[in-house]
Amino acid sequence: MGRKVNNADPKTFKLLNEAYSKDNNNAFYYRTEIPNTDIRTFTVLNEIYAKDKNAVYYKNSILQGADPSTFSLVGYVTSNYAKDKSSVFFYETPILNADPETFVLLADGYAKDKNHVYLQEVIIIGADPHTFKVLEGYYAKDKYDVYCGIIPLGLTPSEANEFRTTNEKTGQMSSRSYYSISEFINKYPSYSSLDTTLIKRVIIGDGTYGRTKKRKFIGLREVEP
Repeated sequence: MGRKVNNADPKTFKLLNEAYSKDNNNAFYYRTEIPNTDIRTFTVLNEIYAKDKNAVYYKNSILQGADPSTFSLVGYVTSNYAKDKSSVFFYETPILNADPETFVLLADGYAKDKNHVYLQEVIIIGADPHTFKVLEGYYAKDKYDVYCGIIPLGLTPSEANEFRTTNEKTGQMSSRSYYSISEFINKYPSYSSLDTTLIKRVIIGDGTYGRTKKRKFIGLREVEP
């Protein structure tokens, strides 16, 4: 089914993908004109990113601070991550302290660079990028600890080594929950001393079981084995 695009010239109008289009004078995101594009150099990267010689665009707005000459997607064509010579972006959000040269995607929304591991745009607190592994059910681990979303469970290295996810049913679907830092601390006061200097929000996994030889967890919560 076609769509009416405001101010488009029907004689020169063409679709570039499901989201972007252009005519001889302007570029459009769905039905909305993108102001001040250089139509000769306008290039679509995927359905949320585009660029021309002057700017990078997230949907129909300029992605502030992005360098069009070095801007590219990270990973596959449908990726929600992109980078330029100095920054990495998740959607329109610059990822704090990310290293674009070494930044790579992992699985299930995880990524890493030489210094940190990330879930979406948030640093996983204390995670070691060199030994980090994504597990099932929103758990992950490295040689030091296990992480539920971005939060460490506080296990010993030996417990982290033996930690496994299990197939037990919790009565709810595995999902991710999102909190402001204050909301998270209010719900999980035992984490009030956690260093949250480098994060702006908290992501955790819910509804999945994991265990060591002697301890059992549902998400962040430790339960009776």
